[in-house]
Amino acid sequence: MSYDRNLQPKGSWAETCADKPGAGMHVVISTKYLDEGGGKGVYFDVSVRAKTALQALGCTVYNPNTDNKLGDKGWLISANMNLTSVAEKKGFVFQLQQGKARMKSNMQGADEMMAETLKGGMPKIGAYIPDNGEYSDEKIRQDTVNAIKEAKRQWTSGVKSCVVNVDEAGLYNAAKEAREVHLISTPYKNKAGAKKAREVRARIHKPPGVVCIDPNEDIKPIASDRGWSPAEQDKKWLEVFMGLLRTAQKKKKQGSKVHVICCNNKPCCDPDDGLTPELVGDAQRGELLAALIAGFNEEDGSMVYEIFQETPKA
Repeated sequence: MSYDRNLQPKGSWAETCADKPGAGMHVVISTKYLDEGGGKGVYFDVSVRAKTALQALGCTVYNPNTDNKLGDKGWLISANMNLTSVAEKKGFVFQLQQGKARMKSNMQGADEMMAETLKGGMPKIGAYIPDNGEYSDEKIRQDTVNAIKEAKRQWTSGVKSCVVNVDEAGLYNAAKEAREVHLISTPYKNKAGAKKAREVRARIHKPPGVVCIDPNEDIKPIASDRGWSPAEQDKKWLEVFMGLLRTAQKKKKQGSKVHVICCNNKPCCDPDDGLTPELVGDAQRGELLAALIAGFNEEDGSMVYEIFQETPKA
C-alpha cells in the first residue's frame, strides 16, 4: 500500500466512495459508549455514522458500541483481535474525541496504549466531536477521507507514536494558519531529550490556534506530504526546519516561541563560542544560532530553554 499525497475528496461523496480509498484497511473506532447522563447519545450516534462513512470508503470497521459480541467481560479480547487485524491489514485506530479540548475516556486511553504496543504499533488518528455535539455528515466524510490518507502516509514513511488528529495531518499548512507557532530544537538520538520534546509538544500543541512542532515526530511526515523520498528527507530536513522557523518569526508578536531542549542546564555561553555541552543534539547549536539570528531571545520570552535531567556518563 503506497501513500498518495494527491488523494483528495472528489466532486461528490459518491465519486470518492467509488474509488474505495480504504479498500483492504481495517479500522477500529475508539469511542465513548454512554453520554455524561448515562444514555446512548451523541457519542454512540457519531460512532455509528463514522462506521458507515468508513465502510462506504472501502474499509472494514469494528465499532465496540455495536460490534462487541463477547459482552463486557470479553471487550478486551474483542479489542485485541481487531487491533491485530488493523496491524495485519495496515489500517488504523480512529479516535473520536470530546470537544476542542480533545478529551477521551479511560477506556479510550487503554485503546491508545494497546495500539501503541501491539504488533509494533499502528496509526492512531483522532477527530473531535464539536462541543455542541453537531458533527455533520459532511465533516465526518471529510475526516474519514483524511484519516485514510494519514494512515497510508504513516504506513509508508513511519508509524507515529502519538495520536495524529485529522486537522493536523497537513501540519506545515496548519502552522501557517495558526495564531502561534512553537518550534522545538531537540536532540534526536538522546532518548531523555526526545522524551522531553514530546512532553513540551503535548503541553503546548492546541490546534488550530496554537501549533507546536517537534522535529523528531513531525518533520518526516511533512516531508513525506511533499512527496520526498526518504533519501530526500534526510537532505532536506533543514529546509523544513528553517521554513517553520520563518513562519514562527512572522508570528513572533502573537506569542510564537522557539523551545530549546537542554541537558541539565540552559547554555551558559554564547553559541558563537562553540561551548554548548547542554545541547546534546548534533544540529542543535546551528538551530539555536538560526533562532537567535531570527530575533528569538530569552529576554523577551520568545526563546524558552526546556531542561531535562541526565546523569553525565563517567
